Amino acid sequence: MNISARMKGAGAVLFVVLFMVGFFVNFPRESATESLARRLTRDGMLVELTPIHPVWFGLGVDEVRISEMTQSGPELVLSLQEVKIPLTWKLWRGLTAEGKVGKEGQLEGVVEWWGGGVEVQFDQVSLEDIPWIARQKPKILRGKLTGMGRIVPGGQGAPPKQANWNLTMETLYLEGWEVVGQPVPVTRIDRVEFTGIMEQSIQIQNLALQGDIAGSITGTIQPMWQSPVMSTVNLDVNLAMQYDWMNQLGLARMFLQGYMTGNQLSIAVKGPLMTAEIQRKEPGK
Repeated sequence: MNISARMKGAGAVLFVVLFMVGFFVNFPRESATESLARRLTRDGMLVELTPIHPVWFGLGVDEVRISEMTQSGPELVLSLQEVKIPLTWKLWRGLTAEGKVGKEGQLEGVVEWWGGGVEVQFDQVSLEDIPWIARQKPKILRGKLTGMGRIVPGGQGAPPKQANWNLTMETLYLEGWEVVGQPVPVTRIDRVEFTGIMEQSIQIQNLALQGDIAGSITGTIQPMWQSPVMSTVNLDVNLAMQYDWMNQLGLARMFLQGYMTGNQLSIAVKGPLMTAEIQRKEPGK
């Protein structure tokens, strides 16, 4: 290689280095942060960011907070740390972000350019690190979440217009739920597999459980979001319960035993949740 060629190569390298230094030094952090927050925010959803900073082959954000807008104000749904927005071929789908949830969990999300949807993929996320789940009843003491879904947010204070989920949860411990007004003991669920669609109704295509309660639930729920107890259900329930767990149910066990064969509960539940008709079935049918 002659001296001229070497000089040209060195000049090209120097140009790239100077360009990257200039990019990092002069990056418009405040305006980029405001622009991205506006782009990510959807009707009924608020996105807050710490200042954006450039990283190799992308942009970085120390924390992203996603909240749902309710009548009483924003309520935190999820907080992501060490977020990276890769500037790669993935941008054709939408704005992609990867980040940590809690100490071990990973999440990748795509805010679609068209269609208004948000795709999410969870990997070993601790359920107690998701504020929205922590507010629900029954309370989840701990558990791990893996899976994917897509949501089209609704308007302010409204449920999503559409959602599709394919999720697996492991090592769940639940407390704070009741059967006919009677408290249920802390419940261990070793594994939950859930596949469902939500549009006008919630379609439970598969809900399979293993643990203190094992079996499956399928069917539909017509939700009344403002008054959940008025929701209408049409469910097939086929569950087996561990005897040690059943012995802690107290008065709730007396109610359930009217629909059980041994430790097997096989029922069809239809109608408004508060006054639903419960039909006993033969196990396995």
